[in-house]
Amino acid sequence: MTTSMVKTNEGDVMEAVVAQGDLAKLTSSQRVQWYKMRCEAAGLDPRTQPFQYITLQGKLTLYATKTATEQLCAVRNISTEIIGRERMDDLYIVTCRATTTGGRHTDSIGAVTIANLKGDMLANALMKAETKAKRRAVLALCGLGMLDETEAETVPGAQVIPMDAPTDDPEAVEIARGVPGAVITRELDTATGETTKETLVIVPPAGNGGSVPRTGRKSASVQTPEWFERTKAFAAEVPYFQTKDGQPDRWHMLGAAAKLGIDTVTAANLDEVLGKLREYASQHADAEAA
Repeated sequence: MTTSMVKTNEGDVMEAVVAQGDLAKLTSSQRVQWYKMRCEAAGLDPRTQPFQYITLQGKLTLYATKTATEQLCAVRNISTEIIGRERMDDLYIVTCRATTTGGRHTDSIGAVTIANLKGDMLANALMKAETKAKRRAVLALCGLGMLDETEAETVPGAQVIPMDAPTDDPEAVEIARGVPGAVITRELDTATGETTKETLVIVPPAGNGGSVPRTGRKSASVQTPEWFERTKAFAAEVPYFQTKDGQPDRWHMLGAAAKLGIDTVTAANLDEVLGKLREYASQHADAEAA
């Protein structure tokens, strides 16, 4: 089966976003390219997951994560200062000022409901109000017209959506590997001549129980970025899990992990998983050699 490389023109992506206003209308490659363009425009590293996808009022868009605001403060030397706190009925409101080294500043508020809250729940709500104010002020100062993740949590009907990157676009795959919930798919020819899809789940978005639907052959999902670095060294030691060009065959590893009864690879069980895969490779390499 041959796969052609998908080339995505930045102008075409920009035109599609402006014309349609809904990232869901873009192809997988175009969405990843748009993600990269937004990161580059803001001076952010896409590998650090500064944005996530979310559906708002039926449209797919991006929102800023904690990482985005932290990077913006560091890259642009932005300082924040709480300049006001007040209670208005059941609301606790905090005002924050974000300021550049040049003296330009923006004030934004963060508000939370504190009705009937006590103890730790009240304390958490007060801290959340400050966090909201700080992040909103930073995003406003930088001209990023998007929600912060603390705001996204409170929008009725909002849903975090995983990134989908096709394997015929290596750049898209590389970016997707750093995005929570990213889904990478490749088509496979079966023995019967039919085509199926095999999917590698990168890191499921928070709140979905750690599972993302997969089609085609069963494979374990990955919930730790350490997987990619560790499997490089692992494949070098275990040729059974190498591709023809000597690269780590992570698809093969995750498929084997699923056969061993492993549903999810995490930081906590990564050593155990690699140990079991090493035994699996030894057994099957010997069997195939015989």
